Amino acid sequence: MNNLKRKISKLMVAIMVVLSLDVSGYSGFAINGNEKVYAAAAKTKKGIYEGFVDRLNFPNYALELYDSLYDNSLDAGGYLIDEKNVDRVEEGCYVHDVTTETGVVPASSNYAIESFIQNQVGKSDVPSNIYQVYFAFYFDHPEVFWIKQSPKLRYSYSVKLNKTTGNLEYTIIYSIVIKDTYANFDLRDTQKYKTPADIIKAMAKRDSLVKKISKKVARKDSYLTVCALNKYLVKINNYNSLVLANVPGESLYTHQAMCALEGNKGKNGPICMAYAAAFKLICDNLGIPCINVCGDATTANGTTGGHQWNNVKLDDGKWYAIDVTWNDTGHKVDAYLCVGSETKTAEVAFRKSHKMTNKGYTIYTGFTNQPELSKGKYSQNACKIVLAKKVYKYTGKKIKAAFKVYDKKKKLIKRKFYKVKYKNNKKCGRGEITIKFKGKYKNLKTKKVYFDIVPRTGSIDSIMPFKNSAYVKLKSVKGVSGYEIKCSSDLSFKRASSKTVTVKKNATDTLVEGLESGKTYHFRVRTYVKKNGKRYYSDYSNVSGVVIN
Repeated sequence: MNNLKRKISKLMVAIMVVLSLDVSGYSGFAINGNEKVYAAAAKTKKGIYEGFVDRLNFPNYALELYDSLYDNSLDAGGYLIDEKNVDRVEEGCYVHDVTTETGVVPASSNYAIESFIQNQVGKSDVPSNIYQVYFAFYFDHPEVFWIKQSPKLRYSYSVKLNKTTGNLEYTIIYSIVIKDTYANFDLRDTQKYKTPADIIKAMAKRDSLVKKISKKVARKDSYLTVCALNKYLVKINNYNSLVLANVPGESLYTHQAMCALEGNKGKNGPICMAYAAAFKLICDNLGIPCINVCGDATTANGTTGGHQWNNVKLDDGKWYAIDVTWNDTGHKVDAYLCVGSETKTAEVAFRKSHKMTNKGYTIYTGFTNQPELSKGKYSQNACKIVLAKKVYKYTGKKIKAAFKVYDKKKKLIKRKFYKVKYKNNKKCGRGEITIKFKGKYKNLKTKKVYFDIVPRTGSIDSIMPFKNSAYVKLKSVKGVSGYEIKCSSDLSFKRASSKTVTVKKNATDTLVEGLESGKTYHFRVRTYVKKNGKRYYSDYSNVSGVVIN
């Protein structure tokens, strides 16, 4: 039936062009099976970056898609949760439009419009940029656990006759597919989460698990914390038995952070992606810099295959590798814990057993400009740094976060025995304190600790109710990347029906839709600043309420 529709569509295009009428069409493409693969476009940036999204020179439309994916993963109003929230539905396909390309159809192509459009799409760098930025989002945000690693894209086009110039002008719209009814494709794991309500329920469980595990593994410093987290994940999980036996059939769930957070064994046990995603999710929650790394790993018997692990930044300011998967598959629980590039396990240096590529798809530019690993394994410092607080509000001035230093006997080390250097302590983001010891403590390793600087809290200027909607106006806050408005009929903002609306920095007003007439809704707002692929949020404002018309 679909092939017949496509043939009829081609015939109609040819007929309409001859008659000089407007024409339109559509097509889908994805990286899977034998479908066409598009070449790389975005180039690697100079420098070193933590977030995947910051590592390539993405055009604005790709960065806007990255933000849109995040904004639409927060609650039931997002298209990553419920496909009904997409921009449009076309031929049974629920799509979010990303960008457009326009131009003139050469006279030589007037009778072969579809072939011309296909050629334009084939030459465009838009598809590869969309694939790459989606891949960046997938690895930067393991909390969005229900989406698949491989997206499907779609383009639609229209051709119109410009009566002034006599030219045929085309417009191509590129979209990411959330659900394709005819092709039986869904960007979400509908095997595990059959409805949007299932996703919302799983999100609530995710939040509960993250809170519980974070509390359980948190220690006095980042090294002890990641050690406890590694041990916890190894204890509650066993690596997937199907994959271990080289038997196909593991579910998508076994690739997700939730699989490792919930604890699973046997054929439901997590694979490397799930271990790494869960590890990053908890580290993110605890404020420990952590990145996902993917590449090729070679076992002691010489077998090489795709693999995923983590790198973490510890209190000495250096990065170390942690492979929870290999710590849970026949090795010692700490064999691959906070190791450096030259650390040898089974007589093989880590950089040789774990070769980083960070490629979403083999033909694409790798996200390789990540922080470099320390050469050696982490050596625990015999002192403890205690911050007075870990989060400060932006003031416009340099912030010197207060702290105390204790030796291994829990005795306070006086200020005269160490030098202090602050870095990145004025603008919103992550501030850094470097402590270098001297005098009788000169043998202690230099240590670094971190604190967050968050933007000023925003406020709601006014709320005007309309039919099933409300117009919200905010007071402008300088220096922020945007605002997040939370809306709920529940004063605790815990109901699944709560809405989150993002307003970009160039605007201070928005229309919140989909509200029930006659109900009282409560609104609050917080500001955020984006830095290194992460959002730093202010506190929420006071709550304002209004009855919807």
